[in-house]
Amino acid sequence: MSFSRIAVLGPGLLGGSLALELAARRHVDLRLWARRAEPLDQARGMGVEGVLTTDLGEALRGADLAVLCTPVGVMPALAQRLVTIPDGPRTITDVGSVKEPLERSVGEVLVAAGRVFVGSHPMCGSELKGMEAARTGLYEGAVCVVTHPADGEQETGNEMDAVCRFWEEMGMRVIRMGAAEHDSFVARVSHLPHAVAAVLARVALETCPDAADLAAGGFRDTTRIAGGSPEMWREILVENSHRVAPLLRECASSLEEMASALERGDETSVLDALEAGKASRNCFDDSVARRSGPPPDSLQTEL
Repeated sequence: MSFSRIAVLGPGLLGGSLALELAARRHVDLRLWARRAEPLDQARGMGVEGVLTTDLGEALRGADLAVLCTPVGVMPALAQRLVTIPDGPRTITDVGSVKEPLERSVGEVLVAAGRVFVGSHPMCGSELKGMEAARTGLYEGAVCVVTHPADGEQETGNEMDAVCRFWEEMGMRVIRMGAAEHDSFVARVSHLPHAVAAVLARVALETCPDAADLAAGGFRDTTRIAGGSPEMWREILVENSHRVAPLLRECASSLEEMASALERGDETSVLDALEAGKASRNCFDDSVARRSGPPPDSLQTEL
């Protein structure tokens, strides 16, 4: 593999699934760190072998890659601790769903200490959380965005290539882009949907919970992600608020237009809105079909 001694910091869904994948590769020296012993015991019970520890120094010493898999709000403090560890890894990446704030809060700390930070975002999470939700195959076939720093703030060429190869070795399709571009895109396809799903679930059932007895696949599919951790998603939405808030207002405006069309019996406007939504959904279906084809010949796809 591109790295042989890998420290995974945080055994949640993404970190735990990564640990399971790495544990299956016997030539990898895996170190798994957690603040508490309980998730480490769960990891052992699921077959994860290696150095499983609550001692951050033990996890990091001698490692050549550290992957920050904690909530994004924890990462800045973790980076501050990481740079105090003697013989810690030079290359650090993460799995956070916002990148610009982490470049500032995490990247600057690491670069000042002579380390290299390469931001990553594996697009394969779910509404589940914790080591108990971890599974092998989570990363297979999914997209991972690897971000390069703005304005050449640090030289990351070799390290960035190595991080890209690492995620490809996990079975992912890697896309490189800038942190700001990433945050703009995920605001539309990840953060906005979560906020809307939360509102939809609340409006539908808060004052009429008995209606849940009639709900089926449509309600399940459109509100599934609302079952995610409110604390984690509060952090994500606040970190990317200047991009998500305008999109929510655009949604509210579109909903108001549809409500007005329904009130005045304007069937043409209602049909236009539904057809526009179907056409945009077809863009997603087409993208999924393209992604299911053979992987590109190059190391990564440039967007």
